[in-house]
Amino acid sequence: MSRQQSRFEIIFEEGRRRYEKKTGQQLDVTLFATLHTVADVHHYIDQENDKFATFRAQNNKIYERLNTAFTPVERVCNIVAAGSSAGFAPAGACLGAVALLIKSAQDVSTHYDRILDLFDMLAVSRSV
Repeated sequence: MSRQQSRFEIIFEEGRRRYEKKTGQQLDVTLFATLHTVADVHHYIDQENDKFATFRAQNNKIYERLNTAFTPVERVCNIVAAGSSAGFAPAGACLGAVALLIKSAQDVSTHYDRILDLFDMLAVSRSV
């Protein structure tokens, strides 16, 4: 005899199903075994937020130094790419790619900040 699912479990299962359908990726089933109530989800989010904040704090110095070091390189790459493409066209593409990679890495750091802001907003809205 199977037990009846709670409303929370039904909603959670539907959300998992939609996520997997949209992304094509399966979520960790062991996670679902531990989440039975809204309080469990809140506790899980708090734990993940703490892990992420710790990771960010541990690596913040590295990100700041990389950003400081590569910002001038990105600008030089853009300038050199424009000038060198006249003499050797692939050089402009290569240097442009380097500048794009540097910019992408900087954007990752910005996204970390946005994720932390989101966690802060979730914590505030949850406590209200």
